[in-house]
Amino acid sequence: MIYKTLFHVKLLHEYFLSEQKGETIFAIPAQSDRMDFLMNKMALDQPSVSNFLRFEFPEEQTALYRDQHIRVLPTYSGYKVAVEVNASRLPDNTVVYTPKIPLKDDLNISILARLVNPGFNAFTNTRIGRSTPAIYYFSNENVSAAKTFPQCCNPVAAFDAGKIYEQGELASFGASDIRAFYSDGGGPQWRAISGAGFVNEADRLLVSPRFWYSFPPDANITEAEFELVDFNAVSLKTITVQNTTPFYRSFLDFSGLDLATILNNETPVYTLNINASGGYSESLNLVFVPGSMDLSEHWALMQFKASVANPAFDLLDASGRLIRRKNPDGSWVEAPIFELPITSRLTYWRYINDRKQKFNNADFPSDFLDFSDRALVSKAPRPSTYPATLFKKADNTWHYLPNPLPDELVRIEKQQLFTDIIVPKSKLFPVVP
Repeated sequence: MIYKTLFHVKLLHEYFLSEQKGETIFAIPAQSDRMDFLMNKMALDQPSVSNFLRFEFPEEQTALYRDQHIRVLPTYSGYKVAVEVNASRLPDNTVVYTPKIPLKDDLNISILARLVNPGFNAFTNTRIGRSTPAIYYFSNENVSAAKTFPQCCNPVAAFDAGKIYEQGELASFGASDIRAFYSDGGGPQWRAISGAGFVNEADRLLVSPRFWYSFPPDANITEAEFELVDFNAVSLKTITVQNTTPFYRSFLDFSGLDLATILNNETPVYTLNINASGGYSESLNLVFVPGSMDLSEHWALMQFKASVANPAFDLLDASGRLIRRKNPDGSWVEAPIFELPITSRLTYWRYINDRKQKFNNADFPSDFLDFSDRALVSKAPRPSTYPATLFKKADNTWHYLPNPLPDELVRIEKQQLFTDIIVPKSKLFPVVP
């Protein structure tokens, strides 16, 4: 038996892939150089997303992929999918590979990313207040929006002046201009991020047919209408909820409908339109899974087809052979590598003495720290990182302070996010005598 790689998926997480002075993998333009960056991190035996996520086929489709002779294999910072092949040689002596069991054009290869350590959510950038429990959905198809190779995530939505953003939430301000929102107490601010695109809220699509919809805490909703519209713009069901006192969430049940689900080799995108009292409105794209499928322990579901609208994302060539092949000179053409760039949670770093003693403020640079009651707080929020990252001083020199641990608790205070870092008295953190 011969198995060859059909494609790779690399999850490029800022938390693991940052450098001491704040440089990240996102600023590296060439994919080959980004892969070298990953190899260097692996050589240092540094952890990656693969320490927190396990990649596996959905239980409902395990038999299907076994019959197709398809395997999923963990790698550093992601996984690869391999398929059993037959080898042959072209007239120019190129060795090519054809799946032993042909891959049908409509076959979706589905991979679940299961959370094996929930601490992953503590340092991963995502909205805390969400209207649905949807998990991420990624594909090499243009599902809900056109994608740009090699990224399997949707484009970051353009800035919306009427939207209430959370700290760290992303918005696009034009071509190659993506920023993360935060408030410094004096008003909204935006932190520029190097990179062409990132996993974002537009990728949070996947839900069960029965789920809770949550309103913002201050919405004061007493009446709401939920309309589900299918991919042909046909209204399927409307649910109306009324109450004499404000309510903050509603249970929606669409299980009685004949919904097309994601495991049927289709990618049906539905629309949920919400209109409620006080002028509240929202429109969401949704993709459904079968009602029997439990998403509670999963971070994402990813699906890949052999042939899609953008040929850069194809898994096979026009003759049905793998992209991976051996050239006449002995070199290899690699299988497609797809990427999911993931930003870290953006929080204010707050240092607190382990015995609640007051720091000696005179010993700390005031150009990047604010002093509050018995605490030192970064002037601007910082992305969580596994390697220690330095603070830049006004004179362009660098200063070391410890970074948060991966499972550090994130606190929400007045629409700002803080990570408390408990430190002992030391030369680095002197206290008032």
